[in-house]
Amino acid sequence: MMLLAFDIICDVGFSADTHSMKRHRKSLQQCVRVDSENSAENVNWFETMEAIISTTGLDIRNILPFWMQQHLVKRAATAVFIKQRSKLYKLVDDIIKVKRASAEKGDKNAKADLMSFLIAGDGSVDGLTDNELRSNVITFIVAGHETTAVSLAWCFYSLAKEQSVQARLRDEIRVALSSKTGERLTYTEIEGMEYLNCVTKEILRLYPAAALVPRESINADVLGGYQIPPNTTIMLAPWVTHRSGDWDQPLKFIPERWIGWSGPSGVKRLSYMPFSSGPKMCIGHRLATLEMKCALIDAVNKFELKLLPGFVVKEKLRVTLRPEPSMTLLVSEIP
Repeated sequence: MMLLAFDIICDVGFSADTHSMKRHRKSLQQCVRVDSENSAENVNWFETMEAIISTTGLDIRNILPFWMQQHLVKRAATAVFIKQRSKLYKLVDDIIKVKRASAEKGDKNAKADLMSFLIAGDGSVDGLTDNELRSNVITFIVAGHETTAVSLAWCFYSLAKEQSVQARLRDEIRVALSSKTGERLTYTEIEGMEYLNCVTKEILRLYPAAALVPRESINADVLGGYQIPPNTTIMLAPWVTHRSGDWDQPLKFIPERWIGWSGPSGVKRLSYMPFSSGPKMCIGHRLATLEMKCALIDAVNKFELKLLPGFVVKEKLRVTLRPEPSMTLLVSEIP
């Protein structure tokens, strides 16, 4: 799942064909050549990112709450980390150079991606600097692959446990695909698949990838009888909120609970927040949800998922809510 989500965010973010899934079969000996006259270096994208992870001991690099920053400072200043980070910066800078050149030429055949939109801006103010673009690209990678991959792992696990849900979802998928003659489903058609929407919502309720979300108080306040001074970091816990008694049978995987659901309101408006909430909620939540749905459509249509006998998995809270040990399922192709 990591490789799939990694390939998707690199393609959508800046049109990089990483092919991590294919090259993973060769012990991750994949590398990406940037289409630039000045770039002669092949950079192994996935191994570079994984090396940064391993040397810091973290799952996600640059979007860390304050309580993890000290850990990063202690362990990040290693030769391996600096070398891999330099590789990544070099590759991203080359991509920015190519994208800027394409924008200046007005290349109408250039592929639309997130970086192209960032470079174009809205014309109202000066555009982003190269350093700002680089930071955004790295954020795309960091926030855009592990969270989605973890959510998909929990989704396939839940479907393997609940065969009736898997069968009902497969029926809906095949009805939707039967109306297409070799064409892909459109965004509107995917969003119109009610049970698929229910399944993704229920997975994100039970297993929000970001189980803890930091926020900072602006003014003094009182929460649950506790005095909260200004500028205090508060940790929100969607994983706890989503499993509270506000929900009917909160610990059970019941996609049907979302049928006809139009969203919480009033005091319960924050009872469901897998991507946080408010003006600083995850900017990529629609993309992440769409990725999940597309992966489910393809996988559930073609394969049957079953639990591996004796396999026991637990939730391990790191920066994301990971399965421990790594998810292992029985997968068989449907004739």
